[in-house]
Amino acid sequence: MRIKRVKKESGFSLIEVTLAVGLLAIGLLAVGSGEITALTLNRRTSEKMRAVAVAEDIIELMRRNPVDITAYNGMNTNDDKAINAPLTDANIGFNVWKGQVEAISNPVARAGAELPAFNCGGVFVTKACGSIVLTTGATSAITGVTTVTVTIVWPAQPNGITLSTTIVS
Repeated sequence: MRIKRVKKESGFSLIEVTLAVGLLAIGLLAVGSGEITALTLNRRTSEKMRAVAVAEDIIELMRRNPVDITAYNGMNTNDDKAINAPLTDANIGFNVWKGQVEAISNPVARAGAELPAFNCGGVFVTKACGSIVLTTGATSAITGVTTVTVTIVWPAQPNGITLSTTIVS
């Protein structure tokens, strides 16, 4: 009579499987964390690009309307001054610009999140806002030259972006 030899069983032990699953979980968490960071940076970059484009828009409006350039001085998207003022090229352009500024930081994307209030032209707000400051004539080195500074801030970027340019009228 022959005795059958028992074949050595092959496979993975419970410890090996547990270790492999643990390492896989750590790797997946690292990838997931990287994705969240990438999405956040992408949103912030998109907001900055929109803010720069919107700031350039109002500067271009001022360049096309140098006769009425002083009307833009002190305009702030939190102020209804331009909305209630007589219709001029400056006020019409500013009102369109105001809508563009407010669209920079999409509150729907942050639904349910409490946004911190920050200072925008002396008013504490939780949405994007923009302001325009002109330096002209006597305070400028050359008469007829206007230095334009446009600042746009929003909740994710309370220090905002600032564009400055010179317009000759």
